[in-house]
Amino acid sequence: MVLISQNSPEEPPTMEKNREIEDQESNIIETGSRPSVLAILCVFCASLGMLFFPAVAAIPMGIYALKYINEREGRLRGRQMAVTGLCVAITSISLWLVLFTLTWAGAKFFTAMIDLIGGAFKLVTAPLGN
Repeated sequence: MVLISQNSPEEPPTMEKNREIEDQESNIIETGSRPSVLAILCVFCASLGMLFFPAVAAIPMGIYALKYINEREGRLRGRQMAVTGLCVAITSISLWLVLFTLTWAGAKFFTAMIDLIGGAFKLVTAPLGN
């Protein structure tokens, strides 16, 4: 008679593995929460921040999404999406404001340079009887 130990490679303990898998599957609990539509829209609009107006619209959407997620006490998910959308939208709007400011300052500088060059041209051509 030959005795085989339980840990031998000839006989894998498949029954114990199946039992562990069944135990793990029974521990999964469905919460029933769904993602917030406003949070999804906030991220979507913020991702279109290069168009400026969707980024502006994303800010109130993100604020209301956070408000409704807090009020629903676990029935709505999406806090991370709303916060991400708000951060991206605020960053986009900040970049737009920097671009507008630089454009405005550049236009003012450009017109000042044109006036300066025009004044210098008049000063140089004045003795010629122009």
